[in-house]
Amino acid sequence: MDKFTEMYGAIKPEVITNSKNQYDDSWAKEIKDYDKIFVCGEAKDYCVYETVKQFCEMYKSERNITEKIYFMQNCCSSIGDIDICDKKYKELEDIYGIKLIMV
Repeated sequence: MDKFTEMYGAIKPEVITNSKNQYDDSWAKEIKDYDKIFVCGEAKDYCVYETVKQFCEMYKSERNITEKIYFMQNCCSSIGDIDICDKKYKELEDIYGIKLIMV
């Protein structure tokens, strides 16, 4: 890992440098084969959002994969404005077909 860059999402750092072994996305390549991918966590407007967005961007041309994501809205908490956060997830739903669910 590059100690000089932030990593908000779980797939890749915010700023990609020339450092070797910067990140390992093998887990994201493995879970693409799952039937469903359930997501929740702390800071849904930062770390969780960036992870979901990075996964969707990784498979942007394969909607059949991004449609497997089920984001559990009520199993997360926001740090910032909840309305802005909800709009960001709605955009991911519209673009990539992720499912916004309540459990």
